[in-house]
Amino acid sequence: MTYRNMPVAVGGSDYLPAQSVSVDYSTSFESNRKLGPSIDQNDQLRFVGDAPCSISLSFVLHEGYQENAYEFLSDADNQTGSFGFGMMIGGNSFSDCFLDDYSVSVRPFEPVTVSAKFTSYDPSTAAITSANESSALNTALDSNQIVYGHTCPVLGNGGAVLERDILSDINYKRNYNRTPIYTLGASAASSHLVDGAEAVMTLEATGLKSLINYDGTKLIGSFAVELKDAAGHNISHFSDLTMPAGSTVTAQSYNVGGGDTLVTNTTITHVIL
Repeated sequence: MTYRNMPVAVGGSDYLPAQSVSVDYSTSFESNRKLGPSIDQNDQLRFVGDAPCSISLSFVLHEGYQENAYEFLSDADNQTGSFGFGMMIGGNSFSDCFLDDYSVSVRPFEPVTVSAKFTSYDPSTAAITSANESSALNTALDSNQIVYGHTCPVLGNGGAVLERDILSDINYKRNYNRTPIYTLGASAASSHLVDGAEAVMTLEATGLKSLINYDGTKLIGSFAVELKDAAGHNISHFSDLTMPAGSTVTAQSYNVGGGDTLVTNTTITHVIL
């Protein structure tokens, strides 16, 4: 079995242009020790909780082909992290897959890369099986329709708080904190409550507009990165990364070495929920 037999789909049959996928199973257990007797070698462990499965994957953005594959990145579709998707990895099916977080890396002359992490509360327990090679995906991956960092325009400046013309690297991460609810008589969670959701954007540049004080600096306007290919087209379900007005610059740093140019980092935090 090779990578050609391991296509990845989230929430439907449209395949992602995935670069890698990792699946990790674990159990929650305690050593079964009791006062008096020694360990029963046939009953060594006591299982004390659910055994969710962690799934991590990375992929690029491709405009114009099976764009429904990216729907899970939208809060409207993932219901701010509270919706459980179905996933296919190769020939194996995973259910109740909740999005824990995703991050987006935008750098000049490199494909925009998305990394996503899920927790599946009903993973496949079958043997690892392969799927047929997706020749249609290979044919459709025209490099001119891949979203690259240098084709992504930056809009807004946070109300003159940020300097957008000297950016060299942008990283965006969105987290969803969730609590599974367990009820008597069932080993699986009956529902999931979202405790919080935040977005954090880190900007690398060669200068700073101003330095923050003890309570940061609030954006009085939005700051956004439009995710477009070379022709100016974007993904219909995932078109931009936006930090809205009210987000706060919570950290800054700068450094320079001998013979180097100044490098600065700015962190913006947006509390969603």
